[in-house]
Amino acid sequence: MLFKLLTYAWEQRKLGELLIPSTEKNNTGKYTQDDVLAASLGTELTKKHIFFGLRSTEESIKNYRIVNKGDVIYTKSPIKGYPNGIIKTNKGIEGIVPSLYCVYNSVSDVNSSIIQSYFEDKSRLDAYLYPLVNVGARNNVNITDLGFLEGNICIPHDIDEQNRIVDFIEKLSNLITIHQREVNFNKLKGGISNVRKNKKD
Repeated sequence: MLFKLLTYAWEQRKLGELLIPSTEKNNTGKYTQDDVLAASLGTELTKKHIFFGLRSTEESIKNYRIVNKGDVIYTKSPIKGYPNGIIKTNKGIEGIVPSLYCVYNSVSDVNSSIIQSYFEDKSRLDAYLYPLVNVGARNNVNITDLGFLEGNICIPHDIDEQNRIVDFIEKLSNLITIHQREVNFNKLKGGISNVRKNKKD
């Protein structure tokens, strides 16, 4: 089914042709502590205080970077199993992220969600980042906003094809999530039944 969607040529393009570093900061105080977003494995960008139970200080968030819907972020910090960080597209609410994060706007002929889809494959992510980053003594990932854009990725040039691929991947991901929830529910249901049975015995 997916292969029937692929009708246009794919080409290798420098990431810097697809993304532009964002310079927007929260220096006017537009966003508050409740608007700080965090990236994590297996989820979209979410509010930090809800997901982690943590809050940033009111003064520190004035230097945070603004993330609009459709922006791409690179965490630039190690996450379990991902020593060079992860890459996410903001598909939900607008907010702010720590200045450590890199934030990018996409150019007009790019569906930014395809950037996240491309880098969700860990081997592809590692192959892209390892030549570009320098991990410091404290496990800090040393790379500039522009340095991150120096690598090449391969995606369709045509925006309509990008949209079709993103739509297919997101529908498939949602379907997998639904089935996984059903599996987890059935396991929980089975566990409760066993507990009740053991109590009767």
